[in-house]
Parts: sequence; structure tokens; C-alpha cells
Amino acid sequence: MSASMSQRFRDLMAQGPNGFALDEACLLIAAHARPSLDVGGYLSRLDELAGEILPPTLDGLIDSIFGPHGFHGNT
Repeated sequence: MSASMSQRFRDLMAQGPNGFALDEACLLIAAHARPSLDVGGYLSRLDELAGEILPPTLDGLIDSIFGPHGFHGNT
């Protein structure tokens, strides 16, 4: 993990358990194992996926990920 990513992770953790972006924190941890990981690219893709959830409800989320995106398993 680069020094800037390490600092970003520390900054996120300093926000406390109710104030940090979990998706970014997970990607920064993954970048520790894979330094070439495009954290910004994956954050953008997650934002795109979130924008496709209509209506923005739990049912919309379930319809989106188990429909066009083809995920499967227990709900």
C-alpha cells in the first residue's frame, strides 16, 4: 500500500465507526495485498452500480443484483 493510501486509510479510521466509507476502507485494505488495485476505479464502479438501483430500496437492490447482474444465493 502506498504511503498516500495508508494515510487515507488512517484518515478514514479517524472518523470513527459511524462516519467512514466502508467500501473505500475495504478497497484500501485490499490494496495492501495488491498495490496495483485501482481503488478509485472500483469506487466509481460501485457508484455506477448503486445508481442502477431503482427504486432506491431494499427491493430495488435485490432486483438489481439478482436480476441483470446475475448474482445468486441466499437472500
